[in-house]
Amino acid sequence: MTHEFSLGGLKVEIVGREFPDEFEEYWDANWLQVKTDCRDTHARAGHQGPILLTFEIEDFRKQLERVAANETEQAVLDGTEPGLKVFVSRNGASGHFMAAVELSDESQNHIQEFKFDLDETELIAATKQLSRIMKAYPVRQGDQHV
Repeated sequence: MTHEFSLGGLKVEIVGREFPDEFEEYWDANWLQVKTDCRDTHARAGHQGPILLTFEIEDFRKQLERVAANETEQAVLDGTEPGLKVFVSRNGASGHFMAAVELSDESQNHIQEFKFDLDETELIAATKQLSRIMKAYPVRQGDQHV
């Protein structure tokens, strides 16, 4: 079973944990191998590697739920490592949203930007997909004082 989420033309697949046998060290225990693919009518870009942590995905899921519930204006996924940034915000009328996606290489010398209009059903679908990811890859507590 693949574990992925989509927003507009962005697809993020969780390939697995970078260190599947690590449970002690908080950071190493929570790195995920990620494959991204983003496309619109003019461009396509992708990235692969350990660019997201489990708790970054969980935080983004919570933020998206708050945006969908009209409790906040924006949700941001901005990982510790370069490679992927996602900004989702309200776009005028009720039930309409805009996603801005930035994909970059490790050096951040080459950044590709995409923008997508979303509706509420897409936002809700993404939060459900993120919940499934978190069930498959829960945050491992480990030693958080490292």
